[in-house]
Amino acid sequence: MFSKKSIKNRFILQLAVASATLIAIFSIILYNYIKISIYQDLTQELAKEAAYIAKSASAKSWKHSIDFFTLNKKYANLKISIVIIVDKGVSDTYRLYKKRNEYFLEYLYPYDEKKSTYLKITKNITNTKKLLGKILRNIF
Repeated sequence: MFSKKSIKNRFILQLAVASATLIAIFSIILYNYIKISIYQDLTQELAKEAAYIAKSASAKSWKHSIDFFTLNKKYANLKISIVIIVDKGVSDTYRLYKKRNEYFLEYLYPYDEKKSTYLKITKNITNTKKLLGKILRNIF
């Protein structure tokens, strides 16, 4: 039938393949968890900033004109503007896009529902994408 050495070698080979597969699966799960956590932190940060800006703007009676010069100085890493979107709901929206080898995360926050205006905050996340790339290379 089968020799003991042949069965032992086959078992060791199967054990090595199973271990390597398990390590690869756990690495993929770990990378995706890290990626999702980082993106959740970024989106929560943008949401907090948008809520703070909208709240402070309405508290200072900036309802019709926000002092973007002051805001862009205070939030140097963010680009802040007001946009009008006609057929949009009342919900907030995130968008990730690439422009000239740079990655950006854009957030639309409802500012004035009657006028369909939204506070648009854009953040450059190129360094975050590079960090995720390094993490992926180090895992594999």
